[in-house]
Amino acid sequence: MSDPSQTTEHPSTPPKPSGFRRGSTLSPSAAWPLAWFGRTAVVTQMVRVGVRSILIVCLVSACVGLILALQLAPPSDEYGSREAVANIIGVAILRELGPLIGSIVLTGFAGASIAAEIGTMAVSVLALDIPRVTYIENTLQQAKMVDFLTGVAKAGIFGLLVGTIACANGLKLVGTSSGADGVGRSTTATVVQCIVAITIADLIFTAIFFALKLT
Repeated sequence: MSDPSQTTEHPSTPPKPSGFRRGSTLSPSAAWPLAWFGRTAVVTQMVRVGVRSILIVCLVSACVGLILALQLAPPSDEYGSREAVANIIGVAILRELGPLIGSIVLTGFAGASIAAEIGTMAVSVLALDIPRVTYIENTLQQAKMVDFLTGVAKAGIFGLLVGTIACANGLKLVGTSSGADGVGRSTTATVVQCIVAITIADLIFTAIFFALKLT
């Protein structure tokens, strides 16, 4: 007499996805749409990662462009070439900063969410090999104490922004049962909001220092 707890799978029956309980059945008509699940998931991720990040990428790019313009205006006036500021910023945004900013925002949308959901996070650090003597000489010639002090002030404000945003998003999960998916969404929101807040704060700082002629 056969054991009723054991089931005999027919060769034509599609394989059961992992996570199905023993003895569960799935008809071929119900299993057929699963073949298209991959394509639907790809489109969903394209909308999530690409389309929804356009506004933030444009906002951050505009702020960075204004920051560069305010920084380049004073030295350009000394050489009577303020008109070249627009050319420099245009090339910098199109060639370098545009892709960089886009990658940072996409990292906040996709990378942080995936890392939080799978419970794995990796950080890679790259070292740039440059002539040390030349770098130090140029830095000592151009950098001043006011540059150091403004950097310290910015670092304090940026740290306060990051801590506040991260704590606020983390506390939203208290008392909920969102699981790994909720943690992923919270991490995504934290990274993106921090990037936008820091960029806007940097623009405000630069505008204030420009008005006070500290740049």
